[in-house]
Amino acid sequence: MELFIGKSQKIYAQYKSKHFSFNISYKEKLDYDKSSLKETTYKNYSYNSSYIKKIHNKIIFYTKLSYKHISYYNNKKYDGYLFNFKTTFLFSRVFYLINNIVLFSTDNYHSRIYSYTNDIPTVWNINSYYNRGFEISNYLKYKRNFLSYYFKTSFIKKSKEQKFYIGILIKTTF
Repeated sequence: MELFIGKSQKIYAQYKSKHFSFNISYKEKLDYDKSSLKETTYKNYSYNSSYIKKIHNKIIFYTKLSYKHISYYNNKKYDGYLFNFKTTFLFSRVFYLINNIVLFSTDNYHSRIYSYTNDIPTVWNINSYYNRGFEISNYLKYKRNFLSYYFKTSFIKKSKEQKFYIGILIKTTF
C-alpha cells in the first residue's frame, strides 16, 4: 500500500505471509530414510513500512522499519527487526551525498532481513542483516562535464565480525 501526502511525503506499507509444508527426517538431516520422514510446516511473516519526506527538493529523509517472524515445525520461533534511516542531500544537479544508518537485531541467520543500500554504479548491493549490529555508510556522487566520480565508505558491525568497505569509481560519458 502506498499513500501520498501532498507532493513531498510518501508512506509505504507491505505485509507478506508464506506458509508451506515439506518433509523432513526426525533427525533433521538429509539422509532420505523414508521411515523417518514426517510432514512439517513453515510459516514466515514479514512487515515493511517506509516514510519519505522531501524538503525543498534539496533534502530527502527516508526511514524504513522491517519486522520478520518465522516459526518452524518444532515450535522454534525466530524474530528480526531492522531500522534504516537515510538522509540525501542534493547540493546541485551534479553533486549529492547520502548518509545511511541501519540498526538491526535478529535471533539468528534464519530470521535475517534483506535491505537494498546505495552503492557505486555496476555494483548491486542487497545486504542480509542478522544477529545484532549496525551499518553506517556514506555515498558521494559528483559529475563534472563528461566525468562522474563516485565514492562510498561503509562500516558494518555484527555480533562477531566487522567490515570496512571503500568503493571508488570514475566513469566517463561521451
